[in-house]
Amino acid sequence: MSDQSNTIYTTGINCIDNNFSFFYSNPISRYLLINSDSPENYNISIFNETGVLVYNHESTFLQNMVIDMKDYSAGIYFLHIHNSKFIANKKIIKL
Repeated sequence: MSDQSNTIYTTGINCIDNNFSFFYSNPISRYLLINSDSPENYNISIFNETGVLVYNHESTFLQNMVIDMKDYSAGIYFLHIHNSKFIANKKIIKL
């Protein structure tokens, strides 16, 4: 059995775990804002509803990172953020 004590699955607007949070309006019309007070390496991925990777970015500090989603088709996307201590998965609806 895997340890999922650091895994967060949410459906609300805010997801907060220690020094990590990301905020957005759901559904999203254009911008996704990701913010962290923790200076750690993060991998940010966005998958479409069929599981195809449509965005991938590695960052050493996520302070007010903005992802412009204007060119993305309307539909359901899945945001996946992780580092060595933490995994967060979030469902995003793009208008």
